[in-house]
Amino acid sequence: MEDNKSNEQKPTAAPTAGIKMPTVKKIKVPAKPITPPAPQSAQPAAAPKPSAPKPQPQIIQPDHSDAEPDLPPEEEEAPRAPTAADPASFNSPEANADSTPDGLRRKRRPSAAALEKEAAKKKAQEKIDHAKARARKVLTNRLYRLGILTVLLVVIAAGVWSSLPMIAENKLPAVFAENGMPFKKFTLKEIKIDSMELSNVSDQTGTLTVGTMKFGYSLMDLFSNSTVKTMELSNVTLNGRRTVDGFELGALGKLISSPMRAKSGSALTINSLKIANGNFILRSDLPPEKIINADGEEEEIDNTVTVRFSANGSMGKAGLNMNISTDSTSPTMKVKTQTQLNKTATSSHLRTEITEGDMLKDEKSVGSATGNLEISIDNGVLSKGLADLLLSSSSQKLKLKAEVLPKGETFDVALDLDRSFEDPKDAKGKFVGALTLKAKDLTVKGRPENFEGRLPVSLEAPTLTNGRMAIQDLKTSADVLFSCASSNCTVKLTKPMTFAFSALQAAGNFRQVKLFTPLELTINPDQNDPFLRSEGANLSFTLPLGGVSTQAYIADAVSGVQTAVAANGVKARVKYNVFTGAYSGEATFAQSALATKDIKMTGVQGIVSFTSGTLPDTRLRIARASFVKPDLMPDFSADLRFRPMSAVELGMDATVALQNGIVTATANGSYTLPTHEWNMYVVVPKFVLSDSGLSLDKVAPFMRQYLPPSISGGFAAKGRVTVKDGKVAGPVDVLIENVAAKTKVADIEALNGVVTLSSIYPLETPANQRLFIGTLNVGIPFQNALFNFRIAADRGVEVAGLRMKYADGQFKNIKPFTLPYAGGASKILMEGSGINLANVVGNLRSDALLVDGIMNSEWQLSYTGDKLALDQAVFTSKLPGTLHFNPSDKLRKKMNPQMLAFMKDVIVKKMKLTAKGQMDGAVKFNVSLTGHTPLEAEGVEQDVSFDFTSGFKNLLKQQGGLMEIPSDILLSLQDYAKK
Repeated sequence: MEDNKSNEQKPTAAPTAGIKMPTVKKIKVPAKPITPPAPQSAQPAAAPKPSAPKPQPQIIQPDHSDAEPDLPPEEEEAPRAPTAADPASFNSPEANADSTPDGLRRKRRPSAAALEKEAAKKKAQEKIDHAKARARKVLTNRLYRLGILTVLLVVIAAGVWSSLPMIAENKLPAVFAENGMPFKKFTLKEIKIDSMELSNVSDQTGTLTVGTMKFGYSLMDLFSNSTVKTMELSNVTLNGRRTVDGFELGALGKLISSPMRAKSGSALTINSLKIANGNFILRSDLPPEKIINADGEEEEIDNTVTVRFSANGSMGKAGLNMNISTDSTSPTMKVKTQTQLNKTATSSHLRTEITEGDMLKDEKSVGSATGNLEISIDNGVLSKGLADLLLSSSSQKLKLKAEVLPKGETFDVALDLDRSFEDPKDAKGKFVGALTLKAKDLTVKGRPENFEGRLPVSLEAPTLTNGRMAIQDLKTSADVLFSCASSNCTVKLTKPMTFAFSALQAAGNFRQVKLFTPLELTINPDQNDPFLRSEGANLSFTLPLGGVSTQAYIADAVSGVQTAVAANGVKARVKYNVFTGAYSGEATFAQSALATKDIKMTGVQGIVSFTSGTLPDTRLRIARASFVKPDLMPDFSADLRFRPMSAVELGMDATVALQNGIVTATANGSYTLPTHEWNMYVVVPKFVLSDSGLSLDKVAPFMRQYLPPSISGGFAAKGRVTVKDGKVAGPVDVLIENVAAKTKVADIEALNGVVTLSSIYPLETPANQRLFIGTLNVGIPFQNALFNFRIAADRGVEVAGLRMKYADGQFKNIKPFTLPYAGGASKILMEGSGINLANVVGNLRSDALLVDGIMNSEWQLSYTGDKLALDQAVFTSKLPGTLHFNPSDKLRKKMNPQMLAFMKDVIVKKMKLTAKGQMDGAVKFNVSLTGHTPLEAEGVEQDVSFDFTSGFKNLLKQQGGLMEIPSDILLSLQDYAKK
């Protein structure tokens, strides 16, 4: 508003070029009209005095006032003085002509027009003066001064008001930061005094990005109690995580729960919250699952889940109220839901309806899902819970009904589950059947973060199967106390938990187990360890089992066995992750027993450690084990260790002790489950058999059919053993050292050598096995016998070569022969050369006969298993000699005198002896000789023959000679010790 002092009348001054003169407006004074004065003659104008200007009143007029004075209307301009209106008149010659030297204007009669103008000017001046007087009066008014103050305050408030949007720009991010969602970056798109729009918003955790956030607010409510009227989010991406401890919703999860846990004054309230075009992406931190694709290659499964959602509602200190719509699609299901969520600090209510559900296969609908879910929680206690779901497809149906019934401080829970498949092949790996679970008088106290209670529960199922396991008439009951703090829970049994069923069938990767007798397991309470501990998704079970006994049939594609098991003192500890399905643990047991049709074991104790994805690690100590089949092995004790080597193979370490540890054996190797194949390196340290001490029956009764019962000497064995398809294969080296034995056909002394067994059961060796026998007495005590042989499993001992000595003579087989295990006879053809008759006579029990000379022989024997028959032996002289015979008086009386006289002294030119009979029994001898007595000068040859019956054991001394072990036998003994 212009200053009114420009409207006052001013004395005439020297005009300045270019200066505009102020315009004087007419002012209408709202007072009584002033009578204009009578016209007067014009007075000469006095010259202006610039040094002493006349004081002029000023009008102070506020910009805005409710008490403004009434001003004259601005209708027409006030008359102006000529000097003021026309600055050029000051310099006109006419004006200067009227002036006198003393500065006085000459008097000139005014004209009528001039008088009229002067009168109008005075009248206008009077009106102006009157208005100024009224303005002075207004200035003295208090109300007017108050108005001035108000105007100033308004100006200040207007300045503050204009800066409030900038303050709100800083306030909103701070409020969100205090409520768990600090912004990392955003772009301010628009801001007003009561609204704001942000774009490209992300939080500091990186779990939430928002395309657009629109806020509507009142500044007073925003600054006083952190209240936002409206909040609209669009193009939202929320990243969640699936961990071993559960699910994490990131920044949004913290935001929606913050008003109920924030400090007083900082809790965010949103009266209207809307989320549009939302995407919830759930990623897993767990190890990826792996499958085998159609090409037989291992392939990882992407477990990322994406759910599209929208929501509207409100949140604040009173709680959270949201209506949420979701739309999710996975390779197996497409689901749309409508959810109502009402949450306060003390209660929560959730109701979800599946509005559309399709089960997919190869992107085609193969089934549907419908149902409702409703949950209410008050003060940490479930006050209501209902669920009714139906999943159906062309192959299966799944019905689920659950209900929670509060009863004062307790409530009951009932759950019915029924699953069925039209095609049993589709049920593989899935539980099928009807199951009923009931919990009566369930008590829960506390809040969701910290609660405790008691759960008496029972479960029944007529038949449950998952394609690999089938349980009939399952019944279990338990009464437990539980307490939870955050995600950590503890469950304790108040009484023994029972788990009973009438029959069970289970198919593992390599075995099928069937239990046909009813079985009841009892899990006893443990005072030191609870039944269950949970830390997030990790569950830890402690299962002290009572005594249990059952009969099971275990079978596979190779064999089947009926087994009876009695277990005592069993205590198992199991850890399980509900998200990954991974498990681990161990079970200990003591004084247990196991029996099959082949073996019985008692006093069994041990520990079994197991981990998902691998075979168990087992350690067993068996106090006593015995084979059911007689004469196989004596009772023994054993320490066993089975450790996983691969998905189908176990490593094995075993120590077996017989006769209280006098004889031991160690085995280290592996066991392949699909083929029942054992591969071991076996070591049997040296042990010594004797007639008065450790006998063969006490060590290896199964060797009776191969070895004589009376045997002594040292034995040891080492080598690789393979057990498969009922056969025990080698190679195994057997050390035989200074062994003596008596068989039905021979007495053996100083048996030495190393024999390689290519098969232990049945017994078999490679060819060219060599054994040395110091004395082989079959009636004739042969010495330094060397056998080259092999053992054939289906035939017997095949002797390729036999060499031995007697009376300086060398004996050997003419062709190979076989000593069968049982059955028909075996023919043995032998020859002996260089037999020194003097040595033979030296071994005779009688000294009545003295003979010298060299003979050769041929033998035909028959071996029938328990007998060695001499079909015929023919001895013929190679070199002549002498014979002197001096029988006893008793024998003289029986002999022909002429024969007796001839044989007294004979020079033998030719002699032949034949023998037939049993090598260990009676033998009929026929002797024929040609010679003459030394007394006959002409030397007339006489032929004499006679026969007699006796036995080799009666005729010959049964004693051995000097033992000469061949060098190759000695080398084999030394090499065995070095292995």
